[in-house]
Amino acid sequence: MPNPKETKMEQMADFLAYRETYEQDHGPLSLEVKVKPKAVKRKNVTKMNTLRLGSDFEVKVLKSTAQLEKGVEKGKKYYKLYY
Repeated sequence: MPNPKETKMEQMADFLAYRETYEQDHGPLSLEVKVKPKAVKRKNVTKMNTLRLGSDFEVKVLKSTAQLEKGVEKGKKYYKLYY
């Protein structure tokens, strides 16, 4: 298995070589990032709100501040719901 530090160093060396070649062909890289307004307005990712406990049983949680705790005791699975 390769040493992770060597791999990172090789990757860094490869990137710097690529960057130098790119800058020779296209000019210097800009450190400025332009953000599109559409990307900023995207909906935030929310946590799962449907808990499926089998093919015939679902629990839908509508409160976004609710917390679920999953566990196993005596070979049986359980969920605790805090709301």
